[in-house]
Amino acid sequence: MELPTVLLVTWLVHGQPPNSYQTTFTSKATCEAAKDKVLAAGIEFQMKSIETARKLGIEPTTFMLAHPPPMVTAVCAIQ
Repeated sequence: MELPTVLLVTWLVHGQPPNSYQTTFTSKATCEAAKDKVLAAGIEFQMKSIETARKLGIEPTTFMLAHPPPMVTAVCAIQ
């Protein structure tokens, strides 16, 4: 029997308060799949920040210190 699982997500965006939400899934597997997509979106934001820095001719690390990309945490917990 599958137990309901909750995906807890928090986005951290520079200059803004944290934004958190939760979504319930019918199984851990579906929650984990959703978590992977959220974390992939966080990596995509980081990659776009690196691309922007390179287009501007700025070292990516230096650019991200001044313009940090959004960061995300996500965890699945059995309800």
